[in-house]
Amino acid sequence: MALTYWLGVRLCERRTALVATALMATAPLQLALGRRALADEFFCALVLASVVAMIEWLRRPRPAWLIAWIVLTTLAFAAKEHFLLIYPVVLSVWWVRERRIRWVWVLPPLLFFAVFCVLAGDVGSFFRIARTIALLSPPTA
Repeated sequence: MALTYWLGVRLCERRTALVATALMATAPLQLALGRRALADEFFCALVLASVVAMIEWLRRPRPAWLIAWIVLTTLAFAAKEHFLLIYPVVLSVWWVRERRIRWVWVLPPLLFFAVFCVLAGDVGSFFRIARTIALLSPPTA
């Protein structure tokens, strides 16, 4: 909730930040506190922390913020592969702010891939798991 408040204050105003934080605290996901909700809370915290690091980097380009963004974004990829759907939005914010995207945008997905392959012991397992997930996913209409 602190990250939501911080983003609200930084991007809008204090009143908006309070409303956003109150909505987040009373959201059904927060109130359910089931196994699924706990996993989603962790993922949400990683995404928000990644956005915070990116915004701080864009406001005050210091190496620590860039490193934090790379690490947090890589962890968001590791927590849920669905971050791939959010990633273009994150990069578009970066592009709108700077009118260019630096080469560092490729680091989080590459680091995730590299660490996965090292832990699995081979490169092929990444693609086998991705194919299995794609085959098990229900078709969308």
